[in-house]
Amino acid sequence: MTMAHQHHPSERPGMTKRFAELDGLRIVAAMVVLMSHLVETPANNYFGPFAVLFDGGVAVLIFFVLSGFVITRLLTSELDRTGSIALGQFYLRRALRIWPVSYAYILVAIACLALHLATARPQEVALAATHLWNYGMTLTTYDPDSQGQAIFGHFWSLALEEQFYWAWPLALLLLRKRAAGVLITIVAIMPLVRICSYVLFPFSRGQLNAMFHTGMDPIALGALLCLFEARLRPHVARLSPWLLYANLAFLFVACPELEIHFRGFWSITYGHTLEAASAGLLIMGLIHGPQTRLAWLLRTPPMQFGGRISYSLYVWQQLFSLKAAIFPQGALMTILLSLAAATASYYIIELPFLRLKKHVGA
Repeated sequence: MTMAHQHHPSERPGMTKRFAELDGLRIVAAMVVLMSHLVETPANNYFGPFAVLFDGGVAVLIFFVLSGFVITRLLTSELDRTGSIALGQFYLRRALRIWPVSYAYILVAIACLALHLATARPQEVALAATHLWNYGMTLTTYDPDSQGQAIFGHFWSLALEEQFYWAWPLALLLLRKRAAGVLITIVAIMPLVRICSYVLFPFSRGQLNAMFHTGMDPIALGALLCLFEARLRPHVARLSPWLLYANLAFLFVACPELEIHFRGFWSITYGHTLEAASAGLLIMGLIHGPQTRLAWLLRTPPMQFGGRISYSLYVWQQLFSLKAAIFPQGALMTILLSLAAATASYYIIELPFLRLKKHVGA
């Protein structure tokens, strides 16, 4: 997602200010996810022609590319500095950063289930808690009487990122200079893997972009951007601001329309790759490209605060934003309650564990 990353002291000098744009981008993506749920509800049809701007798939794709880029940047910085990667410390950092909020949400959901405020099967709770929701279609059967999809559906992206976090640091440590070639191969062949899976395993078609073995290529592309960052930086710096804005329009307007028109021919093939590449260009343009009004906006204090609560917003908005949510609300109330829950979650849950990270040296 990745919603969960903040600037880390091990990043190279001079990059702190530039990473502020990515913090601002996180709240934009989290709000797009929230709005995408609202526009799916018929009662909110007043969004009208602007609904195309709120495509949750594009927002999550941005999170994935961002995850691969930022995490790889931290790992390669440590590898360059020490010659190795402290895997235990890395996994501890990820656990302290991601687990508290996600498990707090699961506990609240379980309490609501116990109070009969909603319905979900134990298997669905287990899939969310074990970061396997992205394999739910292969591990469980569909139950139309369960609200599990509405309650835990967003855990598919958290699961995919968690699986990446477990695999990539060790792979990078072992592969080293061969890592870029492996990533290029993954990005190139993953659409073909999805096509084969579509034909051979029809029961999993709804999760082709979610499962690790069929959907990790956007995160891999973000990691690849990091490995080629030094080479790409001077080229990105020479790009026209108008080209960056055109890329933004392609990502948020053209890509959703192409997916609607071509459906699986776009979303599970190389159309998905083009979307990820566009998200990568957005990220690189923000941190290395010419200064734009968009970059300035993302650096403003409200957007920076939004970036800090974006992970919690992504997790807690699911309580209110869908028609089958535990506490479904109208559009305005959903936004207000989601922001309030995210702010409370940041101060009550996230901050204490961030302090704990520093205390244990993670």
